[in-house]
Amino acid sequence: MKPTALVADFILDCSNRGDLVADPCIGSGTTLIAAHRTGRRGAGIEIDPGYADTALKRLAATSGLVPTLVGDGRSFDEIAAERLAWED
Repeated sequence: MKPTALVADFILDCSNRGDLVADPCIGSGTTLIAAHRTGRRGAGIEIDPGYADTALKRLAATSGLVPTLVGDGRSFDEIAAERLAWED
């Protein structure tokens, strides 16, 4: 993980409040958290579902936001519960 404060400093230097900050390899979600903390909108993609899950969990824990699936509005927790049911 990158230090969130360091990424937030970069974001403050390179964008304005309300701007969209994009990260094409979201990893553990540091950029999303830093964007939220600095009043920016964050967007990211991740090919590895494990990293995507980690990023969403961290964002939810630090921001209080509830990640939802755009296609049908299910929350991250609802989708995680469904995944666990599939594994049984």
